[in-house]
Parts: sequence; C-alpha cells; structure tokens
Amino acid sequence: MTTFPKVLMLSASDIRGGAAKIAHYTATGLRERGVSVDVWVQDKQSDLEYVHELKFEKTRRLIAKIQHRLGVNALNLEHERQYERIFANSLDDYDIVHVHDVPQNLNILDFSKILKRHNVVWTIHSMAPFTGNCVFSYDCDRWQKGCGSCPQFGSWPLIYQHRDGSALNIRAKKHVYGAAKNLNVVGVSDWVSQQLKKSILAGHSIHTVDNPSWAADYFPVDREKARQKLGIPDGSFAIMFAVSGNSADKRKGLDLIVEALGHLKSDYPDLWRKLFILPTGIIAPQQEIGETIKDISGLPPVYLSQPSELREYYSAADLIWHPSRADTSSMVCLEAQGCGTPAIAAAVGGVPEVVLHEKSGLLIAPDDSIALATETFRAFSDKRLLDSLRSGARAAAELRSSKRFIDSYLDVYEKTLNHGAR
Repeated sequence: MTTFPKVLMLSASDIRGGAAKIAHYTATGLRERGVSVDVWVQDKQSDLEYVHELKFEKTRRLIAKIQHRLGVNALNLEHERQYERIFANSLDDYDIVHVHDVPQNLNILDFSKILKRHNVVWTIHSMAPFTGNCVFSYDCDRWQKGCGSCPQFGSWPLIYQHRDGSALNIRAKKHVYGAAKNLNVVGVSDWVSQQLKKSILAGHSIHTVDNPSWAADYFPVDREKARQKLGIPDGSFAIMFAVSGNSADKRKGLDLIVEALGHLKSDYPDLWRKLFILPTGIIAPQQEIGETIKDISGLPPVYLSQPSELREYYSAADLIWHPSRADTSSMVCLEAQGCGTPAIAAAVGGVPEVVLHEKSGLLIAPDDSIALATETFRAFSDKRLLDSLRSGARAAAELRSSKRFIDSYLDVYEKTLNHGAR
C-alpha cells in the first residue's frame, strides 16, 4: 500500500483484556509505519495521547427494564443514541473505521449507522458478534440456525436475563449487518474465520490475521534472575496459570486446574515435592482455587497488567497451563512463547494454531484434567523434551512477528478501500 489510509480504531478498552491488547498492537504497529491512527474507547487505561475516551450519555432506565424483560440485552438499546453527537461529523475524516470489541454502551442502532455509512474493518475476538446470547457457544450450533432455546440461558454469565431473547438478538444483528456499506471481517485465527463463514456475517469479505506474539513486549529475560527475584527455590518446577476471578466462569478451566493439582499430589509425588505455582488473575480467598493452593509451594494469586511483570513470570516458569474450554486464539500462550516458555493447552478453537503439539507445546483433549497432570509429568521427567519445546516456543513466536501482523492488516485495508471505491 503506497498511500496510507487514515484510520479510526474503535474498542471497548485500550489495553485491558485480550481484544484490547490486539487493538493496541494494531494501532502501535500502524503508527510506527506512518499511518495516521486515532483510538476511541469506552474505558481508557493508558496515558497515550492518541487514545480518546468516549463520553456516553446516561442509561435510559425504562428502556433498560423493557430490554431486560425481552432478553435482548446484547443490543444495548438502553443506552442513548450517540451517533449524531459523537460520530456523525468526525468519522468522515477517516478512510477506515477499524472495530475491535464494540463498546458496551454503544447502542446497536448507532453501530448500524457506522456500518451503513463508512468503510469498516471488524476484528472478531469472540463468538459474541454472531451469536444470539453467548460469547462462546461451546458445543451448541444454534447460532447457525437462528438461535432460540439457548442452552446457556439461566447459567453464568446469562443468569441475570429475565427471558431467552437469543432469537431476537441474532435476527436484529443479521439485519444490521446486512445493511453494511462495506464491511470486511477479520478472524484472529483460521478457526474463527471458518466459524464466520457459517454465521450471519458470511455475506461479507472474510480475512484471517493471526494474533501476534508482540516481540517488543514479550521476549526472554534471564531465567535464573527472574526466578531469584520471584523467590522460586532452586530445583523447583514452576507452573504458571491464569484463572478467572469468578468461580462460576468455567471457560478457563479453573475446576480442571484444581483437579490436575490433586492428580499431581496423589500420582506424581516426585513432581509434587518440587512443584512451585505462579497463579495469575483476581481470585477471592474463599473461592475453591484459593483453598486448593493455600498449602502448595508458590506465590499468591496476583493480577499482572504490565508486560515487564508478565515477562518475568513467563520467563521464570517451566510451563504454562491453559486448559481453556473455548478460545478463538490464546494471548497467554502467545505471550509465553515470546518468552520461550511452552504451554500445555486444551485443543479447542484456535489454540492448536498457536500451540503446535510436541513442537511449541503440548495439546490435550478438552475437559481432561488427568491428561493435564500426565503431560506435565512427562515434561518434568524428560529434560530433552522440555528443552525442545522451549526452543520450539521461541521459533513459533518469531513466525508470528509484528511485521507480518501489520503487513496483513495493511493488506486488509487496501482490499477494503478498493472494494469501497467500486
């Protein structure tokens, strides 16, 4: 692309969360190439001058009650319409509007106007844009048939809904997407792109841009120094894992981690004696994981937000555990690979595209805590295998370079503008 477009990036947050990180990397990489990029977010956490926080009007309480009764919370109709006040004049200054996670306070009718009037690239980080209710559908394929009778209705995180409005939600989304002027949809893995081709977004141009291992943030630091700084005893086998702060959230495999720790204790005493855990996340002490790990050698659970902190943890760990039940990709595994640390991960969604079995990590079947423990012992007892996986992790990270990532988005932009010029 010889002439760079002017880009507005729209995201829920600028740096907090996996989707926000990808939005941040995209904006950073594009600006380093000389592309004019502004970022508008609902929740600003950084001090970057090109990131601007959107100021939405207050929630309409009556509409919120009606929406809740109908179960159409996913449409954000309770929020005041803001297009004319915030977007109408400003968006005409940009060649492309690049959407990541749609801000939660953006009314779907405002989002509809953005899609109707502008060239839009939309990076899909979860299944929420093309399902009626859920962020991940697990084994349900009703999103391919119009939803309704949602199997997740009544369970977390949909426990708060008064009624199953999944069929109404997906019908409204399909109508909004169908009126788009020039919409190019990007999957963060080939797995996502394959799902998109079966979804209500299938009529639009679909591209794949693999999430990167961002080398500027994630690279190996001196392993021994990192272990000493964190207080990991000599000879310990350190396992890092990330868990949800809500015990009802089973997606990241909190319960599987608890079970796997029990298997290690009972079945692999040699490893158990050397085990040192590095849990990350926001975990209340009364939750099951808090009780399980309180007597295990390791550090207390901690929320890490800075790459410098995460680099130390990743570099100090021997392995990463990632027994997720659903994932479009895996930022944890990508970050760990950048630091040269392999993962044992469940083969779900786009994870097998990130973790290459017996090359950059080890894959296990979903919902298999025994396999998580068994493969951990295998890596612990076979130094040659572990060294090979560490080398493979770095090699995998280098293939997902920031240059390749930004080149891919510039190619998507070019195709978007060429299509819009017809």
